[in-house]
Amino acid sequence: MTTPLRTLAIVVAVALVGVAAVLYAWDLPPFSSAIQTTEDAYVRGSVTLIAPKVDGYVEQVLVKDFDTVSAGQLLVKLDDANYQQKLQQARATLAAQEANLANFVQSRRAKEAELLSRDAAIETADAQRVNSDAQLARTLADERRVDALVSDGSISIRRACCNRHRPRRRRPGPRRRRHARTWRQPGRSWRPSSSGAA
Repeated sequence: MTTPLRTLAIVVAVALVGVAAVLYAWDLPPFSSAIQTTEDAYVRGSVTLIAPKVDGYVEQVLVKDFDTVSAGQLLVKLDDANYQQKLQQARATLAAQEANLANFVQSRRAKEAELLSRDAAIETADAQRVNSDAQLARTLADERRVDALVSDGSISIRRACCNRHRPRRRRPGPRRRRHARTWRQPGRSWRPSSSGAA
């Protein structure tokens, strides 16, 4: 009787293994899973190319595969050594240009001061010219006056020459005018000679 029981147990065990294998193959409970799997499926997705506006070596990647990212998030950090060098060169060039500008402004101010000095010199020369013209006008007026006095016999030619070559200090006084009038008394035709004195 032992042999039939053993045979029955083996048959039951084989049947249970067969049922379990069928359930596992068909993914049926208790072997079913919440994850759906298949060998006949397609994955739909979008591929976005990421490219920096400047070239350089990648120093650090700040995200991993399949990470969720948002707009404006920093993804990659580039090595900025070359750009720092260019920035320093640009700053040095800017400083040199600012120094040139300061020199130009200083030179312009010096030239403006020189122009102001020249304008002042021109104004002084104009004032001197006006003064010279006034002196010339006075000299010509004195000469015309002396010529008029000589022509009507009021003074002698010798004195007229002295007056022309010597600066006139003061006008003739009333006494000299009286002497001049005595020479021209009515009834006399005498006139002062070239060697006479008034």
